[in-house]
Amino acid sequence: MKKALVCTLIFCISAVIAQDNKGYRKITGVITYQEMPLSGVTIYVENSDESTLSDVDGKYSVKAKQGDIIVYKYLGFKTLKLFVEDITKVLNIEMVLKAEELEEVTVEAKKSDYNKKIKGSFGDENELTDATSTSYIKGEELSEGFSNIAEAVAALNIPGLRLVDGQLRSNRMVSINNQVDVIWDVNGIIYQSTPDFLDISFIEDIRVLKGLSETAKYGTLGAGGVIVVRTKNAVNMEKMKKEKIASKYYSNVFYNNDAKAYKDTIHYDENLLNTLKKINNKEEALKTVKDKIENKELDFHQAIEAATFFKNYYKGYSEMATILHLLKESYNTNPEILKSIGYYFQELGRKKDAISVYEQVIRLRPGYLQSYIDLANAYKDDFQYKRAWRVYLSYLNQGKDISDLEVSKLVNNEMEWLYYLHKEQAGIKGTFIPKSINITDFQDDVRLVVEWNTSDADFIIEFVNPDNRAYNFAHTLHENQDVIMSEKVIGYSSREFVIDKLGQGNWLINITYLGNKTTVPTYFKFTLYSNWGRPFQEKEVVVHKFHKQRDKIQLFKLPRNAKRLQHN
Repeated sequence: MKKALVCTLIFCISAVIAQDNKGYRKITGVITYQEMPLSGVTIYVENSDESTLSDVDGKYSVKAKQGDIIVYKYLGFKTLKLFVEDITKVLNIEMVLKAEELEEVTVEAKKSDYNKKIKGSFGDENELTDATSTSYIKGEELSEGFSNIAEAVAALNIPGLRLVDGQLRSNRMVSINNQVDVIWDVNGIIYQSTPDFLDISFIEDIRVLKGLSETAKYGTLGAGGVIVVRTKNAVNMEKMKKEKIASKYYSNVFYNNDAKAYKDTIHYDENLLNTLKKINNKEEALKTVKDKIENKELDFHQAIEAATFFKNYYKGYSEMATILHLLKESYNTNPEILKSIGYYFQELGRKKDAISVYEQVIRLRPGYLQSYIDLANAYKDDFQYKRAWRVYLSYLNQGKDISDLEVSKLVNNEMEWLYYLHKEQAGIKGTFIPKSINITDFQDDVRLVVEWNTSDADFIIEFVNPDNRAYNFAHTLHENQDVIMSEKVIGYSSREFVIDKLGQGNWLINITYLGNKTTVPTYFKFTLYSNWGRPFQEKEVVVHKFHKQRDKIQLFKLPRNAKRLQHN
């Protein structure tokens, strides 16, 4: 078996090399800022002569091949870099103004001694550099009796500012008879109208910039003045940047009870579902869907909606599996679609079907670490522990170093699970040194593994502890560009989170989806382990499809000492 697997991998690698030699493909997209087209953005491919500018509609196209890096540059905005993968065709980019992390401020006893610095989108701002153009306001000076932050600031009667129709307006004229609104820089993010979402009680401090020397950094956007706002949440962001979540980690960010149930936010193809409901016969409805798939009347994502319809409406798990098999044959050269099919097979408990899918993915993507993780875990689910172990070894024996990457923790945890709980069945021999001191050190209350089918997905995972304090992990190009680059180069799209002490009360796990730079949905698989690494460990797999950007949704609610974890 081991020899056959190695031969298969060598064949696949040769096939990938041959595919690379075919040359370039066209990458297209639209570049926007705050949902408006951005023209004149420079787009070029590193180490090549290929370059272009976005047009008046924000559109662009460049030629690139797998492994290339496309760079997006625009004055005053953060430079973005994206790695071209095997199926990359569309990259829609949302640009952001340059932003820096906020520094914590120490307040001295006397205002005359202040040397306060506030970081905004364009660097440090010293409070007293120009007393005539700058005003500093502590959050406690704001009255909470106003309906929004603009009214609260206006009530302080700061020279040069006035309130007009709910917007703060500067007295500075940028041209004859032309007066403009101020802009807001909230924790490094620019808003061109009043940020009504701000809770006045959560404001740490505010700095009003009016002098040309200060607002010039913001370009024409800052012509009417800039109000730099720091929230209390931002001051404590550094305290939350840990991957292992537990009640001992203190956070000053509080959950706003703003997560919705998944069923309340998902958008279905109502015409398709109504058609299937009107048939009112499971067998006839299935035949209709099969015919539509074979005649290419449904795209993949519509077919998935039809498949989940059978599961939810008829409890038709076998019918859903039948549709997934059809899709597997129709899209057998698209690894991202195949991965999402594998997710659904695993949610259904169709273990051997999932193995078949992931074996096809590893043939298409033999250089991707995620291909090995998915196949090994599918073997584990089917109690084929020896094959699972060999799959991990087949990747590690290629000499690729992932020790400095976050994904190494995930891989090590999976291998330690085999080592501690199924060493004999997995046929583990030779030297494997677990990082955990012993099996007790390896065990945890809850382990969550999040996987997504496309590496370009942007999202935020939120954990809320029983004290209602929240921790956010942001998987976005703007905040974690280096991490996403390494994900693409190494080829993985998964993350693990551990809650080692549930404590009293309930934990919540929420997600906010932010798009994937294309017009098609992203599929997520959430695998939740309770009593991880213990003999009575339980596992639950939930698959969600996200299309457009949506509200925050609640994924899981974790009751203390419950045998079965709850999810929406």
